[in-house]
Amino acid sequence: MSRRRLAVGVVAIAAVVLGGRALSIVFDSYSWYESLGARALWNERALDTVLVDATGFIFAALFTLANLAIVGQSVGSLTRPRRLANVEFGEAVPPAQLRLAGIVLSLAVALGLASLLPSWRAVAFAKLGVDFREADPYFQHDLSFYVTWLPLERAVYSWALALIVCVTAIVTGLYIVTSGLRWNAGALRLTAKVRRHLAVLAALLLLVCTWSYRLDAYELLTNGGHDGTGFTFIDHQWMLPALLALSVATVATAITVAISAWMGQMRTSLVAIMAAIALAGLTSEILPFAVERSLTPKEAHRENAPYVATRSDFTRRAFGTDPNEESAENPLATFAAVSAAVPAGPDTLVSPGAIGTLLVDNPTIDIAAPSLGHGFSRLAHAWAARNFSLLSDKLHRRTRIVRVRDVRERVAALYPFFAIGPTLRPLFRGDTLYWSAPLFTSSHSYPLSDRREIWGERVTYFHRTGTALVNARTGRVYAALDIPPEPVAAGWVRKFENAESLKRARDVQRALFVSNSRLGVSGAAMSDTSFRARVIRFYDSMHSALSAGDLRRFGLAYDSLGALVGRVKK
Repeated sequence: MSRRRLAVGVVAIAAVVLGGRALSIVFDSYSWYESLGARALWNERALDTVLVDATGFIFAALFTLANLAIVGQSVGSLTRPRRLANVEFGEAVPPAQLRLAGIVLSLAVALGLASLLPSWRAVAFAKLGVDFREADPYFQHDLSFYVTWLPLERAVYSWALALIVCVTAIVTGLYIVTSGLRWNAGALRLTAKVRRHLAVLAALLLLVCTWSYRLDAYELLTNGGHDGTGFTFIDHQWMLPALLALSVATVATAITVAISAWMGQMRTSLVAIMAAIALAGLTSEILPFAVERSLTPKEAHRENAPYVATRSDFTRRAFGTDPNEESAENPLATFAAVSAAVPAGPDTLVSPGAIGTLLVDNPTIDIAAPSLGHGFSRLAHAWAARNFSLLSDKLHRRTRIVRVRDVRERVAALYPFFAIGPTLRPLFRGDTLYWSAPLFTSSHSYPLSDRREIWGERVTYFHRTGTALVNARTGRVYAALDIPPEPVAAGWVRKFENAESLKRARDVQRALFVSNSRLGVSGAAMSDTSFRARVIRFYDSMHSALSAGDLRRFGLAYDSLGALVGRVKK
């Protein structure tokens, strides 16, 4: 067998293994979301992931490859030193090898920058259709522009800037290595093709700088002005017009650099670039300092008064919820919270901090998890889990694969646009344990609002959206959203929820409220963590004993629970 055939065989086997692994992970993920009734969310996630990753990878690879091709045309041929006996000579690198090296380098650049691409969550959030029905007073954009679109645009800008800088550095380095760009006799020497290529890249960098000035103008509203203390009259009357003028000047500079360098007028290009840099420094540093020094404290206070009032109004609307309190819309708010340290019984599939995967073969329980199935389905689950014991005939096809058992992780996967409160509540409906997790909407880019630190993060927007209820025995998750819905929650409902799912969640919430009210374990009775832990243990012990047919153990647990609750009521 020749080396080429061996290499082709190894590559083919690796492609089959990696491709099969990728397909199995995709199928396993789809099955999990499907079992939880979240097919629409999985479709959105898959579509946006493919859209972002494929588009970004292909564009970066083609952009890099095009620039490398221009480098190849500019330098003509590339020679490498060779030695034969005592004779040294230069050998031209074959064009096929150069093309292969260019393709490999382009793919490497695209792969290296893939981590900077926006996440699927950012894309899906921008497409959610959020409408605050309120505009900022300066740009007249709906507030959803700042909350949903601006973070995505900032991520795309960062990726584009990194791509152009990376390609420019590679191209410059190649020109230096191939002597297309060199320092000779105290001057920089470069050919016409090299000069034109670098001029176009410089113009692109200047256009990206123009993009950054657009984002800086919006961030004056979202980041508290030029000094972070709040949007003031200096930002409105001086910084915004200055950034607009800077953007126009930078576009003109980019055009000037491209034309003058193309025609060989390098001095004009350098002067234009230096002027653009000086103008940027003047706008960001000197202008606000000069305006501040020209005003007396009394004049500054008078000028800033309307902006302070506007900021106060936006802050009041941005923070409609105290994170340490529950909304009156939530009927479960009166029941005390519990930490993740509360133990769970053997029948609890989902609990705070739970890890690992469980295989459950119980046809009497509607577990929210994909079944093993047979054929391709079973192979895909085994391959995704890298556990080929799942292929054993001893496992029934109806066996459920329960993974993502941590309450927070499960809720976060199903409701990715919401923040989960730091505390969870154990609630019972009959002998079934539920975990209650409050859901909130937060943002770092809501405009004209003061920043507040909530759970270790400084945010400009924070509102309660509802409650996630997780059945600990089946793993099914319900979202009882507050009425009227918060704007982000309203967008979520329109895209991913339906009337049936909302009604079911409300019914579960209502049943839990009635059940736990009858137990009489709210308020002070539930304030003791040890009491809550004992209640959970007794309930789980009763359920496991009943499932095993051990009536004696069931009776002991039942009597113990009754005695415990009776003492608390007294």
